[in-house]
Amino acid sequence: MTNVFVYGTLMREFRDPRSGEVVTHPRSNVLACYQPAVGRIRGFKLVWPSELNFPFIREDPSGSVRGELYQDVRDETVRRLDEIEGAPSGLFVKKVVEVELEDGRRVDAIVYVGGEELKKMSGWTGESLLP
Repeated sequence: MTNVFVYGTLMREFRDPRSGEVVTHPRSNVLACYQPAVGRIRGFKLVWPSELNFPFIREDPSGSVRGELYQDVRDETVRRLDEIEGAPSGLFVKKVVEVELEDGRRVDAIVYVGGEELKKMSGWTGESLLP
């Protein structure tokens, strides 16, 4: 079993920073049987290129990203997340990060970070289109 930190369209209720609208994407259903905890990871920045209909994160020493932590996620669910996130093709890559929970606890978890294939596909230049 693995802890998984998600942001963006895998969250139960994601606030689209472009519109402010709260959205629930069907992709989040894969984690529906788990209870999320609100957390934050440091050293990353949320990026949403205009060419894509979903965000990704990239490493940024001064950044932080708010999201949801799912604990004790079954291996078969992680494999499904790998498929959804395109991990086998390099669209996203998994990294182990430290998640800071609202109650002050810190927990290690995997997170999906934008991979080289995603950067090529989106024409991403390294700049975020988000404030």
